[in-house]
Amino acid sequence: MEVAPGKATILARMAMTESGDPAVRAKTIKAKMSMHSDRELSSNAALAIILLETTRNQDLGYRITDKTKITGYFPGMDESEIAKHVRELAIKTLTYLVF
Repeated sequence: MEVAPGKATILARMAMTESGDPAVRAKTIKAKMSMHSDRELSSNAALAIILLETTRNQDLGYRITDKTKITGYFPGMDESEIAKHVRELAIKTLTYLVF
């Protein structure tokens, strides 16, 4: 069985952007990806978890400020907490697809 990084990336993106709690997100993703087998979804979701764990916040599109500059202390300039929570929800969503 072959795991395609493209499918894993799509799953990671869907897990980050779907609405609802992780179980609802997983059901929605599974319905949208119904053309793939459960085993294939599970393998791709596992790779998506690895991708999310190793990706920097900036690479996910979140602004990270440099705390050595004055702009690092302006409210709303640093989205690292948002990125942390979005990533955590996405990983929880993907674990529903793995198991």
